[in-house]
Amino acid sequence: MPASFFERLLRVAGTPARYARATEKARLSERIATLHANSHGVMGSPQMWREWRYDGKTCGRHRVARLMRQLQLYGIPQRRKLRRQAPAQRPVGVRNHLERDFSAQHANTKWRHE
Repeated sequence: MPASFFERLLRVAGTPARYARATEKARLSERIATLHANSHGVMGSPQMWREWRYDGKTCGRHRVARLMRQLQLYGIPQRRKLRRQAPAQRPVGVRNHLERDFSAQHANTKWRHE
């Protein structure tokens, strides 16, 4: 069979699928832009994808990330807080079960094996 026949066959078969994909992409892009604007530009692609899934829609994480890149939308990462306790304080409810004394009066007087 001539190559032109296969080309016509692929063109005819692929057109509705390409059209459906393009309309889905436009719909997703509009939804992503709306969610991003509603979050004041804070939401990134993982959070956007979770929100999308929570609404019952199906879409891949990487597709959301790709569409956000194409729309030039980026989320703002949240700062992580360091949670430290003062070293002298023992957590609530923890006690010394072995009754071991690790306080030393002078330097080099207490060792673990003593």
